[in-house]
Amino acid sequence: MRFLLGLPNSRLDAYAGKYCSRGAVFVGSLLFGLAVFGVVAGALLQEPSPAGFLLFVGATVVYGLVFLGVGLALSAFLDSETSVTAGIISAHVLFRGGWMVLQWLGLRVTRGPGETAARPFPEWYYFSGRANPMNAYAKLLDTLFNEGPQFPLLTTPLPEADSVATGDADAVAALLAWLVVVPVVGYLGFKNKDVL
Repeated sequence: MRFLLGLPNSRLDAYAGKYCSRGAVFVGSLLFGLAVFGVVAGALLQEPSPAGFLLFVGATVVYGLVFLGVGLALSAFLDSETSVTAGIISAHVLFRGGWMVLQWLGLRVTRGPGETAARPFPEWYYFSGRANPMNAYAKLLDTLFNEGPQFPLLTTPLPEADSVATGDADAVAALLAWLVVVPVVGYLGFKNKDVL
């Protein structure tokens, strides 16, 4: 990094270059794997859906780039590879299980211990659930591929709370927000970081 910044590169050049180069490698390998999968699935399925598959590919690329951005942002803030690795693992744990714990704690604070499980949950509960990129991606996959019950990790509001933002457009908006905001925050941290 010191060598890179010793050349006539700005910090934005260095950060954006890292993101774009890593993103190109990731997206290229992902698209190759999904293309092979698409050919095999198209040959085996009786009624393949090219449009559904393309939507799946697009959602998966964005989802992967979200986590690429998380990793790069963590590396911009933290000083060692060990810290970055621990941060990435912690982010995965947060998104996978910790997010639901935080939602449950929020219910305990707003409702009290005895009423935590009472339905319907408040609207903020569903908004916060869809803000999790894993839940947003799961929602999109559920819409694309499942005709039966909802994905088991997703909480769907009862009819009396159906005004909350839990649709496909909201899941897309959540993923796009993570895709844009996390790298920007990472760059802002890297912009003023002492790397010497």
